[in-house]
Amino acid sequence: HSIAWWLKACAKHVSNDDSIFFILVQQVLRSAVVESSEQSTDTISAAINHPVGYVTEACLTWWYKQGLEDGQRLRSEIFLAFSLLIDPTVAAFRHGRLLLCAHVITLFRVDPEWTTLHILPLFDWADETQARAAWSGLLWSPRLYWPLLRAIKTPFLATASHYAALDDLKEQYVGLLTYAALEGNGAITQKEFATTFLVLPADALENAVLNVADAIESAADKREEYWENRAKPYFQKIWPKSQQLRTPNMAANFGRLIASCGEAFPDALALLNGWLQPTDHIDIAIHKLNESGLCERFPDEALTFLSLVVCSQPVWSARDMRDCLNKIMSCRPALTADLKYVRLDTSLRGSGH
Repeated sequence: HSIAWWLKACAKHVSNDDSIFFILVQQVLRSAVVESSEQSTDTISAAINHPVGYVTEACLTWWYKQGLEDGQRLRSEIFLAFSLLIDPTVAAFRHGRLLLCAHVITLFRVDPEWTTLHILPLFDWADETQARAAWSGLLWSPRLYWPLLRAIKTPFLATASHYAALDDLKEQYVGLLTYAALEGNGAITQKEFATTFLVLPADALENAVLNVADAIESAADKREEYWENRAKPYFQKIWPKSQQLRTPNMAANFGRLIASCGEAFPDALALLNGWLQPTDHIDIAIHKLNESGLCERFPDEALTFLSLVVCSQPVWSARDMRDCLNKIMSCRPALTADLKYVRLDTSLRGSGH
């Protein structure tokens, strides 16, 4: 254990004469063979705190120092170490495989042949225990890299059916799946995405809506373009249409998304208004609406939005809501006679706002 920890600590400082470093790597990995019957949780935490994890991280650190290029293949020293770790008969080596899966994009770019043969099969849910560990590694710090997703498309989509097995990494999977569906490149069809999203439970889909909202907000001054080219097609062709998903939590998330669309606000509201309903969790959306200038630019749509999502007795969002109504009234005085405005105004006055 102490040798493994030392290897991890000094990996960044190994000199050009690295023979002793790899002799010790081989020694630690061979000693781990006696642990072949050990049982422990397959998590990132367990992997990085295990001697095999220490050694794997040490090897990865050394490897990254060498200056990597696409297609250059694994150097002999690192090839020998990694080839030991892929032995499925040694239980302790699963910690190393998990960490290799966390670096699968780099491995795939540097040595696609070796990675396709030895690492990508680990993501197949035919072996659920190994697949859970592999996906834990990849989802530790997920990135959208289409050549890899194309290569593991089947297990990637099948992971939706094993959502519960992802434990604390569920949100990372939903985020990766959602961004892949938004970006699209033909490697996975809209029909395949639609089928996959149908499998996900309600809490996963609630997170998916928040992921879309984040993506729209990240588009900054190109929000309208992002809505038109990415988010709108996603909701038209991929998003599940089940009425069972119309819950207060889902309404709150859709409210935040619609209020984040900038100039596309009227179009987003027209498409997604069926997902809205009065909810106690709408405060963030109303605050965004108030800060966005949408009430001034689109007073009719802003009033419709508020009438759809505001409960009879708003509490936390009352100040923002009053600001919104004042802005709507200032820009379109005639709307003060609208029943939607009257209801909201009366509700606010009843609560002292």
